[in-house]
Amino acid sequence: MDKIVVERKKWLRGKRPWGSPSMLLNHSGEMCCLGFVAKQLCEVDDISILGIREPSGLSNVVEPLNESCFVGHDRRVNSDLTEEAMLINDDSCMCDKEREERLIDLFKAHNIELLFI
Repeated sequence: MDKIVVERKKWLRGKRPWGSPSMLLNHSGEMCCLGFVAKQLCEVDDISILGIREPSGLSNVVEPLNESCFVGHDRRVNSDLTEEAMLINDDSCMCDKEREERLIDLFKAHNIELLFI
C-alpha cells in the first residue's frame, strides 16, 4: 500500500475564502489533498502543479500520470477517485475531522494510505 502524508498546515481545503479556487498547489505553498498525492505518489515537482486546479490539467505536462489513478483512460479527464476526492476536499460545510475520515476511507479503497499530520 502506498502511503501519502498530508501536512495540515499546508493543506488547502474547504474553509478558504469564498470564490477562491482549490489548487494542487497555490502561490502560498498550500496544496489540496491531490497536490500531496501528485508530489508523493506521482513524483511531480512544484513547478508542474503550481496553479493547476485538478489532475486532468497535468495530463499534457507530466507523463507518469498516464499510468496513475489520477486521470481517466484518455488522460484529459479526472479519474473517479480524483473527482470524489475533490468533492470531499473542497466541501465548505464539512468539518476537518469528517473530511479527513472520508478521504482516508476513499484512498484506502484504492490501496493508498493517507496520513494527516
